[in-house]
Amino acid sequence: MADKSRSIQTKFWYDTWVETLNINEKLLYLYFLTNPLTNLLGVYEISLKRMSDESGIAKETIQKALERFERDSRIIYADNFIIITKFLKNQKLNPNMQLNVESLFEALPNHLKNNILDNGSKGFESIRNGLLKLKGKLKGKLKGKLPNASKEPKHKYGEYKNVLLKNAELEKLKLNFTNWEWHIKNFDEAVQQHGYTYKDHYLTILKWAEKDKLEYDIDDHKTFKD
Repeated sequence: MADKSRSIQTKFWYDTWVETLNINEKLLYLYFLTNPLTNLLGVYEISLKRMSDESGIAKETIQKALERFERDSRIIYADNFIIITKFLKNQKLNPNMQLNVESLFEALPNHLKNNILDNGSKGFESIRNGLLKLKGKLKGKLKGKLPNASKEPKHKYGEYKNVLLKNAELEKLKLNFTNWEWHIKNFDEAVQQHGYTYKDHYLTILKWAEKDKLEYDIDDHKTFKD
């Protein structure tokens, strides 16, 4: 097999995310970036057995590491394919290399290509960002596939599924409120009971929270005066 050259920046070792990995996770992440099957697309088929044989790490340990990598949107392992989400965008591609990436992408199974193009999760968004660097026919296919701030899908929350929030909006609620679940429950039940309609559920929850806090502060002040 011919030698391959891939771009791995020297700052890899002091990347803030890499610094959080244990020794096996660091070795595996580097292995996925540099093993003989790695290609310019950063998507390739590989068995768990081969990962274990070549890295010397037990399958159970590899599976746990892959679960973490997917949670962190760095590597996705689906249908025996490794998908390195940020690999492509960190490569410097000349025109011939871009053609190679297009060929690699077109050779993928259709279900995997469709998943890469249409999946709204953060990891798949990263690989689409890399694909958009290409100047060939793939770029036309990818136009409109990247979820932007206005087109990012919303997900349903609450017992009655009346609360519609983007992933980023849910994360902001978790950061802003220790009782974020109560705010979702309160909004969900109010919509179910009264049939309220709001264009922006996230903003409405924030406004309701501000109003609740203001009313609580006023009542608390009255109690103090009494």
